[in-house]
Amino acid sequence: MTRAGSFVANENGRLQNTAGYYLQGYLTDTSGNIVNNTTRDLLTSLETVNLSQFGQVANPTTTANINVNLPSNTTTAGTQTTNITVFDSEGNDYLLRVTFSKDAAANDWAYQFTLVDVGTGTAINPTVPGARDMQFNGDGTLNILNGTTGTSATPASDPVTFTGAAIIAGRAVNNLTISVNFGTFDQATGTTQFDAAFAPSLLNQDGSAPSALTSVVIDDTGLLSAQFANGQSRAVYRIPIGSIPSPTELEPVSGNAYRTTGTSGDIVLNLAQQGGSGRIQSSALENSTVDIAEEFTDLIITQRAYSAATRIITTGDELLEEIIRVKR
Repeated sequence: MTRAGSFVANENGRLQNTAGYYLQGYLTDTSGNIVNNTTRDLLTSLETVNLSQFGQVANPTTTANINVNLPSNTTTAGTQTTNITVFDSEGNDYLLRVTFSKDAAANDWAYQFTLVDVGTGTAINPTVPGARDMQFNGDGTLNILNGTTGTSATPASDPVTFTGAAIIAGRAVNNLTISVNFGTFDQATGTTQFDAAFAPSLLNQDGSAPSALTSVVIDDTGLLSAQFANGQSRAVYRIPIGSIPSPTELEPVSGNAYRTTGTSGDIVLNLAQQGGSGRIQSSALENSTVDIAEEFTDLIITQRAYSAATRIITTGDELLEEIIRVKR
């Protein structure tokens, strides 16, 4: 155990202090949930924090937001197209192309998802997953998406899946499933149909290409997150706080660390701010418990007392020397 938190990555990517002791914590999923939460009170559930396994991380796209205005004066069979870059499980990038086509029925549009190769601009699987439809209310807000009438003020989302085999032949990438959000039903906050030009107002997604690890941060709950060069952040470990029934009985060892003894009791693991444990303060040194002003005052008083005492000894010595001279 240690009161200090000065750890740096060694040549193997493991966090250790100057004495060579490794930082340990619970492995988490990307949401910060402890993987072995049912046994987290056991020391054996801890593992050395190893950043080498997170040197490169790619995030597949799971959600995309596409908000556009479809011109209400578009003639039947008229089309509009928009594209957004998405990523698969290996970090390969593609264009998710959405093609809108005006149907003959009033306020009704068909839309088609197509995955496009960025380099060649050709469709990878143009017939998958097929055409869908959206319908608008009389005020231009979205009413029906892919045959389902939406509940007012709820997100208008439509999931689409491209199979891995269809994406890249001969490579085992995972299926790419994306929840495409077109805005909000019955509200002019997303995809609309107004008498205006075709205009995308929002195009974003949550995936990313492979990116290198640049740093780590630990919050006050002990959650250790890896920061990557592309701005992405990912939870990787949670650092616990260990408490001891009798901390004064711990045995100090080099490196500002302590080990348990037969009289100290066993280590009890808790998450920060739980079970009576404190919180973790990252990037800060422990403050001194000494009042510096008071200590300086005591030092000055002691120094002056010492000076006065030395003068008394000096005066006594001079008197003795004078008596000796008189005798002579």
